[in-house]
Amino acid sequence: MRIEVVYRETSRITGLEVKGEFADLGRLVPEAWRRLASSGAPQGRTYAELSRAVADGYVEVIGLLDADLSLRGLRTVTVEVPAGEWVRHVHEGPVEAVAAAFGRIQDWARSQGREPSGELLDVGYRLDGEDGAHELWVRLAEGT
Repeated sequence: MRIEVVYRETSRITGLEVKGEFADLGRLVPEAWRRLASSGAPQGRTYAELSRAVADGYVEVIGLLDADLSLRGLRTVTVEVPAGEWVRHVHEGPVEAVAAAFGRIQDWARSQGREPSGELLDVGYRLDGEDGAHELWVRLAEGT
């Protein structure tokens, strides 16, 4: 597993927002992807998912990085993906194994004396059902 720490510039993600407790995300996030796919979102693009741990659960935004996204009948949000040090890994396996890969990346960061901030970025989703590599990013807390 090749893992590296890199500096990411500020970017933004525009798409659908999903809020919920961890136990509910397995249902809520796939529903949001289905809504996105049926909303007229452009095909042939690479989509991303930003996850943030918050006091009462998680906030996920699924959409496009650094691109405008207008969806029929759906309200979109644009949020900042902050600049800073991020741990990066390219996941070549099935999408079902992404969560476990994120766990290994966070464990690796802690083994290096670094603490994850609670923000995860997964770039590699496609609306056409094609499965490919995913760039997995874990933001590091400042000062660790």
